[in-house]
Amino acid sequence: MKLDAWIAAEIAEGRASGKKDACKKLSAATKTTGGETVSALTIESAAGGMRIKKYPKAKAIQDATKGAVTVAELCE
Repeated sequence: MKLDAWIAAEIAEGRASGKKDACKKLSAATKTTGGETVSALTIESAAGGMRIKKYPKAKAIQDATKGAVTVAELCE
């Protein structure tokens, strides 16, 4: 699943009130994974099509989304 689709699903299911809210919540979730933290701005840019260049950041997003968004989708 692409990151923008995951964010849309979070909004549709009521877990986030909008794109910025979903990005902030995902950013907070990356802090609890124990790996590298990812800012809400970076997540918002990645959802817009920017590729993540650092594997640890992509891995943190993958872990925070429980594997719904993969490292390959974020880096390629």
